[in-house]
Amino acid sequence: MDDLIDSQEQKYKTGKVYKRYAIILGSLLGGPMVAGYFFANNFKLLGETEKVNKAWIISILTTIAVLVIAFLIPENSKIPNQIIPIAYTVTANYLFKMHLEIKTIKFIELGGKAYHWLRVVGIALIGLLITLSVVFTFVYTDEVIKEQNIESKTYGRQIKHTIEYNKGNITATEIDEIANGLTAIDFFGETSETYVYVQKDETTYELFISVIEGTENNKEAIIYYTELRDLMSDCLPENDIIVKLVVDYLENVTLTIE
Repeated sequence: MDDLIDSQEQKYKTGKVYKRYAIILGSLLGGPMVAGYFFANNFKLLGETEKVNKAWIISILTTIAVLVIAFLIPENSKIPNQIIPIAYTVTANYLFKMHLEIKTIKFIELGGKAYHWLRVVGIALIGLLITLSVVFTFVYTDEVIKEQNIESKTYGRQIKHTIEYNKGNITATEIDEIANGLTAIDFFGETSETYVYVQKDETTYELFISVIEGTENNKEAIIYYTELRDLMSDCLPENDIIVKLVVDYLENVTLTIE
């Protein structure tokens, strides 16, 4: 009994908890992993050791889910960037109030201490750096894989037209069929070189065509590329065709014609 009392007193003298503001700030700045770290610390100190592993598992799974969702959201989506961090921060706050707030407050009232906000910010920033490093590694690896899968084919006799594509989901035969269609409708002509990047999404071909800035506002140009899309649909009746006009680089899509 004396050992139990001594252990309890020692806990109040040396142990520290994270308050609710720490959960909110840490989660918002550092993400679910930081919130999980704070939850695990409090559960362990307050004698709910069986919940420590659960806190870590939930925070890890939430982090993975957040990263997957972030990568799946299209770049041109109208969903506000802040919606995801706000969502998991609100959730962390709700879970803290449900499972830890009363015991945390009681711990402090009985002489226990709480961590200073500077430590909270420091851990949150460390968590943010770790998350960003994971994101960077994933993006870099993904780009390397994509670059390794990029193939280029040229068509034409005197004037060489170029089609680039990802050989991971498009065959060379499919690219030849697309090139035949572009030649048949005279897009691959004998006056100037043309560059097209082809991307496939199930049965849909997306043709990224490089144009000069301002083309997306030219009515005649819009009509021309709309007719091009329609003619290519006739050449490839089993596939849907989407034309995307890009300026300088593929990610800079200025107009999509579906």
